[in-house]
Amino acid sequence: MANGRRSDAELKAISEHLFYEIQMLFGTAQVLATFVNQSAQQDLEDRVVYNALLDSFTIHVRSLLDFLYPPSNFRPDDVIANHFFDDDTVWIQQRPAKSSFIQAVDRDVNKRVAHLTYARLNVDPQASDWNYSRIADEISQVLRVFLDLAPRDRVCDSLRNFISQVVSADEVVKLLASYSSSAGVGASLSLDPVTESVLTLLLRLTPLDRSRLLNEAHQLAQGGN
Repeated sequence: MANGRRSDAELKAISEHLFYEIQMLFGTAQVLATFVNQSAQQDLEDRVVYNALLDSFTIHVRSLLDFLYPPSNFRPDDVIANHFFDDDTVWIQQRPAKSSFIQAVDRDVNKRVAHLTYARLNVDPQASDWNYSRIADEISQVLRVFLDLAPRDRVCDSLRNFISQVVSADEVVKLLASYSSSAGVGASLSLDPVTESVLTLLLRLTPLDRSRLLNEAHQLAQGGN
């Protein structure tokens, strides 16, 4: 086929490896956020662990971006999202455009991590911020579109279930804006101070942490009733 699609069985099998890439993306983002919040990368041993986590995170970012937005020079045995569709124009036409933020991330991973380049000399280590949560958020939004479009029998259930549990930043904003509006506090985008503080806190968390926190809050609310 024009897009090099493999058999349904092969696609479902490789989707388990795609699931691994996604798990590692969110897992390393979660741990990195903890390191940054605790300033744990100050001594040598912790700096090594932090850098190893950052390398892992960025390499998984690159793998997933190449899957979702394959470069023109991708190899025949590279796994790309297009393979999962009989007609990959369905995916190409409905896939979210690569944001300028993600384009910059992709470029930084290439220049600052995957290859030893002179571009590293232009990076201020103190000002460097990979914004793990936002990167994971934007990738998860594209993955959701992929899973909505891809035939169910070509993607493992564990991957679908995992992504369905991830709470994106957009969902948090809509949820709290809706709450504020229903509580009679101004327009949907005008949040009261308490709700705005909660929103700020949630947006600093990684998508998986947000999911866990909101699930726990939901369970507490149900128990309270």
